[in-house]
Amino acid sequence: MMNSNLAGLVRKAKAVLSGLSVGIEWEASSWDVGKWLPTIQTVHRNHKLVFGIGNVRSNRPFTPLPPIYSDFAKAIIVMIWSSRNLSFGRLSNYMRALRLLSDALSRRGTQNPCDIKLSDLEGLIASQQAKTITFVYLAGFASTVKAIASEMDYHGITNPPLDFIHPFRCEGHRRARASKSGQSVDGREEERKLPSMQAIAAYAKCTNDPIDDNERILLRACDLQIVLGNRINETLLIPKNCLVEETVKGSDGLPLRNPTTGDIVKRHGIRLYPEKGYKFMINWLPDQDVPIIQRAVKELADLCEPARKRAKWLETHPGKLWPYKSTDNISTSKLLTYFPGATRPALSRKLWSRGISPIKKGVRWAHQRDSMYKAGDIETTFAIDPKSLTPMTGPRGQTILCLSDCLAVKFEGQFSLNADWQNNLRPEIIKYHDIATALGGNKQRARLSIFERRGLKDRTADGKPCPFTINTHSARHWKNTLYDQGGMSDLQQTWAMHRKSVNQTRTYQHKTLTESTATHRNLLDLSFTEKIQFLKDSIKKGTIHGALTTTYNTLVINDPTTAEEFLRTHAVGIQITPWGICSNDFTLSPCPKYLQCFDNCKHYHRTMDPKEEERLRTFRTSMTRALGIMRGNAAGEAGGDKWIKMLEEKMANIDRALSIQLIQIQPTRSVPPFPNGIDKSKHPTPRRTVVD
Repeated sequence: MMNSNLAGLVRKAKAVLSGLSVGIEWEASSWDVGKWLPTIQTVHRNHKLVFGIGNVRSNRPFTPLPPIYSDFAKAIIVMIWSSRNLSFGRLSNYMRALRLLSDALSRRGTQNPCDIKLSDLEGLIASQQAKTITFVYLAGFASTVKAIASEMDYHGITNPPLDFIHPFRCEGHRRARASKSGQSVDGREEERKLPSMQAIAAYAKCTNDPIDDNERILLRACDLQIVLGNRINETLLIPKNCLVEETVKGSDGLPLRNPTTGDIVKRHGIRLYPEKGYKFMINWLPDQDVPIIQRAVKELADLCEPARKRAKWLETHPGKLWPYKSTDNISTSKLLTYFPGATRPALSRKLWSRGISPIKKGVRWAHQRDSMYKAGDIETTFAIDPKSLTPMTGPRGQTILCLSDCLAVKFEGQFSLNADWQNNLRPEIIKYHDIATALGGNKQRARLSIFERRGLKDRTADGKPCPFTINTHSARHWKNTLYDQGGMSDLQQTWAMHRKSVNQTRTYQHKTLTESTATHRNLLDLSFTEKIQFLKDSIKKGTIHGALTTTYNTLVINDPTTAEEFLRTHAVGIQITPWGICSNDFTLSPCPKYLQCFDNCKHYHRTMDPKEEERLRTFRTSMTRALGIMRGNAAGEAGGDKWIKMLEEKMANIDRALSIQLIQIQPTRSVPPFPNGIDKSKHPTPRRTVVD
């Protein structure tokens, strides 16, 4: 039985769903969300949320969830969508977590959501960990569970509240993984995520010499993926009329001219839809990428035009497959024009396997003569799903991109090894597995990769031959690394790669140790005044990371004037001391313990400056001499033991600071010896006044 809070949650969710007018009935155990959520068709998928028990599929029979838990799950899905505006894929993850939570409740003999306990949520996380699933998946799953628990606490579903705490932190895991990887000085961080230079060189040989038109289509789609560095769905959903050319104008409004040739300067771009947000944008291209992109777009526009025309006819004739009536008779010769490459026996077997027989009954060897088939039988068997004609839909189901407007379109079975499988009745978007298979990244493939067709082999570390592979997403890592090496700031890279967070960009840069420490090594050679200006410039470029950089980049997007004022005020607060760097902002909190950084101060950071270590060792030697003198003369002196103890503690702290091996721990930035130390910028006790 529902309590009042759960009933209120369900009532509110029903009101939200009914207000959307998307044709979904609350009582249904399977929701078709095609008219509700943003969807893409680059992967074959039924866009349905299934409220069933166990490992369900939308096209298989399943057992619905118990009514009380089904209402709860539907309410959680609707309310999370209303606050976060998620896509179908993200909501499917929430539905999976809710289904697993239902299994956990059933093992305790209940299906009432009000009986959910914190131990149930922790048990879900533990069960996923036991399956040795990757850390990235575990972190995402925990975030999903955290969102469900927060929604339940907000509406007061359980008593007491769950107060679930996310058990994973991705950033710390990345640091730990990087420190254990044994990265060499010249090697790049997590180099396995980048395509090898040998694979790129082999790909260059392939892309400039296609074997046939089908391979040419795949190679040009791969060109777009590798050169642009997009997410794979962004590449596959590029519109046909995507090329943009614009004249560059100066501050006076007149076109700029090349000083060498005198030609008008133009910039080129490509229109696309970023996967995060589905908002139309233009990606401006570097000059060296323009010829490759123009060649790829031109050839895809020409080679995919037949499939595009077929898609256009289907869009203008909804519910039809071809211009024949269902009662018309179609000969085998006519059908062969729709199945190029097939022979009469192969076509007969194909139709027979689909349950389509010739009109004349009792014909035993129908494939030997020009048989006749009913057009209605074929139209019913090979009917087109209307959703496949709109590869991209937005919220409320509005069409963003039609199949006939896409650049990369093929016929069903066009790239199959079986020549008789191509079906020119059914156009579709080029799929992810087509590109992955061509690049050798699809292990369960039915055809050879572009490298295997030419006999090109890679070599393992011990010299054994192995196949070349290029992961489709590794091209994104590679492009981002090239942007970083070219001098683009973190913020510019974030915009160029269509991201929403600068923090994500840093995981795609793959620096070498030399590149990571270049900024800090340059800092050591400057004077104090030069260092302050250097810090300001580095924060603007994004080459120095930290809270100041993150805050500055956030302000730049929303209010550039405030960002510059923030930088002028706070960048000066970074202090360079004889012992290292002090991260305390003195403009906000002056330090009463000036130059006592090594005395267990949380703001103190060691750097890689050898002069800094030399000063610390010299200071320790002087302190050792002073301590020896004090021990010899402190006998009988009041308070002498306290002075000796204080110096001993300072020496222990200096030893701790000197014991840090910077290169092994974290070469890319300074290291705090006392992360849990005391904030020396604050007085341990409030100051007393005359009034006190």
